[in-house]
Amino acid sequence: MCYGPTCLAYLLCAVLFGFLFVIYFSLRYRKIFLEKNLNLTADQVWEGVAKRADQKNLKRSDLIFSIRQDGSASEIVLVIKNDQNELVGRIVCPVGSREYRMWVGKDTYRINFLLSGLRSAHLNPEANDFVLASYKTLNVFGKHQFDIPGYGILTSERSSFNWRVNFNYRVSKKLIGTNQGISPTREIGRVLVLPSEIPLHLRIFMLAI
Repeated sequence: MCYGPTCLAYLLCAVLFGFLFVIYFSLRYRKIFLEKNLNLTADQVWEGVAKRADQKNLKRSDLIFSIRQDGSASEIVLVIKNDQNELVGRIVCPVGSREYRMWVGKDTYRINFLLSGLRSAHLNPEANDFVLASYKTLNVFGKHQFDIPGYGILTSERSSFNWRVNFNYRVSKKLIGTNQGISPTREIGRVLVLPSEIPLHLRIFMLAI
């Protein structure tokens, strides 16, 4: 057996290289995983929600979905696509920040999370603090609502106990849409099906929260 400072140095080097090896292949796997997710099509995403949507008479043409990507070591980027696989928006979510940036076409918005007991947020234009829509958590179990001026208050109801959390939305007790994870087992992104009469930037705001 080997004893002494030299052997300890060899052991420490072996442990260090072992950690570096694990980190390298973990990052490489994540990069491949994220690139694969980015190639998901609306057809594939719709398969996961079609049964629920058909039962509720929701239309595929109203589908939008987000795909999580790494923007940097301190940012998560949500890439937003529609039912035609067109890129329609992008959201940059800095880790630990109370403000997200959102792009829809040529327009830029801010999502501001408020300092309150339960999670809440406002959607504002880039240039001012006018509230375009708001989000408010109603209880610790995830029940929430969106206030969409000119459309109404959309209240969530949990549709299952899936750990990815699936919600339906109602306006004045009328079921109008659904929101769920793309995958029940992996954190890829989310899919939202809501009437297209709700402007796109407001639906993307709902997908971002």
